[in-house]
Amino acid sequence: MIGNLVDRAITFGTLVYGGVMDRFPDLKLCLGHAGGYTAFGIARMDKGWQAGAMENMPEFEDARTFLERAPSEYVRRFWYDSCTYTESTLRFLLDVVGSDRVVLGTDYPAPMMEADPVPWIDAMESLSPEEKNAVLSENSARLLGI
Repeated sequence: MIGNLVDRAITFGTLVYGGVMDRFPDLKLCLGHAGGYTAFGIARMDKGWQAGAMENMPEFEDARTFLERAPSEYVRRFWYDSCTYTESTLRFLLDVVGSDRVVLGTDYPAPMMEADPVPWIDAMESLSPEEKNAVLSENSARLLGI
C-alpha cells in the first residue's frame, strides 16, 4: 500500500534527475497510483534542486548535474491516473499537474480497485464538468493519439 506510492515517486525522480525526460522529449509515460507521492513531494524536490546551486550545500550538487530546470517543470511531461480514492486527493493532483494530464484509473484487478470509477468521478463536486470530461475521456484519447 505504501510501496506503490513510493515506487511512483522514485520512477518520476529517476527519469527526471537521470536526464531521460530531456533526452527523449516525445516520451509519453503514465504514472499509476496518481503518481504516488510525486505531487506531494515536488516542492521538496524543487527546494533540493535550488539548494544544489548554493556553495555551502555540496550534498545537493547532484540535483543540478542533469537538470537545468526545476523538477516541478517536468510534472506536466507525465500523465497520471485518477486512482486516489478521495476527492480531495484527486483535486490536489489536478491542481498540481493540470487537469489535462490525468486519465481515468481503476487499479483493476487489485483488491483495492475503484469498482465503479465513472460515477465516483461524476459525483465529485469540486471538479468542473470540463475537468470530469477530461479525466473520463479526452485525456486518454490524447495520450493514446486516438
